Amino acid sequence: MKKTDSTQVRQELRQRYLEYIQNHVDGDRIPPMAEIRRALGVTNYMLMKCMDDLKREGVLFCTSRKTGVHLAPQRQRKKVVGLLIESGRPCEYISNAAWMEGFCHAFARRSDVYIRQVYTTKISNLPGLFKSLGLDALVILASEQTYRKLYAILPEEMRVRTIGCISQKWEPSAKWLENVIWRDRLRWIREYVSAAKRRGCRDFLLIFSGAEEDAQTPCRLLADEIRKQGLEWSSDRLIVGCNDLRKKIENLRQKYPLDAVCCSGVELQSRFFKILKDWQDYRPFMPQFGHNELFEEISNSPWLNTEIVSESEEDYELRLGMETGERAKSLAQDGRVFESYVFPKKYNRQETVNENTTEKLMKGEVISKVFKSVG
Repeated sequence: MKKTDSTQVRQELRQRYLEYIQNHVDGDRIPPMAEIRRALGVTNYMLMKCMDDLKREGVLFCTSRKTGVHLAPQRQRKKVVGLLIESGRPCEYISNAAWMEGFCHAFARRSDVYIRQVYTTKISNLPGLFKSLGLDALVILASEQTYRKLYAILPEEMRVRTIGCISQKWEPSAKWLENVIWRDRLRWIREYVSAAKRRGCRDFLLIFSGAEEDAQTPCRLLADEIRKQGLEWSSDRLIVGCNDLRKKIENLRQKYPLDAVCCSGVELQSRFFKILKDWQDYRPFMPQFGHNELFEEISNSPWLNTEIVSESEEDYELRLGMETGERAKSLAQDGRVFESYVFPKKYNRQETVNENTTEKLMKGEVISKVFKSVG
């Protein structure tokens, strides 16, 4: 039998077992295994696995062989928080280890709450899994599109016990009333422009990786913010992709001062940093945020004139995971719902630190760092 089939059988058996003993009250002794095995038509091995799961959750308890297995009082039962990641398939790679670390940390010192990973290849199975796995709360880590599909098939009593940690592209397209935590995707635009304005910059160049259609929304939002804060920008100050980057920038420099640059994408940023190394006469200001690997590359490029305006993505995901875990615990234990909100990044408008604090920066102990131009 395949592993996924075995898991499904155990989930179905768990539900049948609970239905079989539903007429018992707290403290009652459960019928012997042989009797239950005959009634449910399962093997001794599968029944033992099922009972072990229920003992672990605190639904059943056994003090000795002589006393048998009893139905535990409600107050002794463990709470179970399910975690459903968008791929939904077992044995997948974990692509967001920082978030997972924070989420698990929220439960690290608690013995009364379990985390149970939920797998499903069909979204129609989700309501049944909610019951068969004995979930008191469910966390769904997904895009908004996937979450909408999963949320739509859940009955109301399950919806109020479901938390969405949602990664939307830019702006949420739905007004969720409760239990959704959105990633901060918009504020960096304001912070980029504000940082440039504080430095006295007047003219922006936007460089985006990827396809042109993917750049439309962030470029529109960024251009609106640039105009709002009184800086210069026009549509020809946009470069999309890596092809002929040096030549395109040279042509634009003949027309505009381009004293501030917003450059997105690790590969594109790396290429742009190397171009600036060759151009001793051009040191535009570059507000930045990103992963620790980007911070490390910046620290190894002393010719740059840049400032990191927010915490690293890894530190942000760690905090987001912890926040989601804490919300899930409250929901499982007390049924405490919350109004949906955007989980903010940590931004820094003023602090600058010395060149010798790279190690602290990498550890997340400081948020902002300015690297002075050598030109």
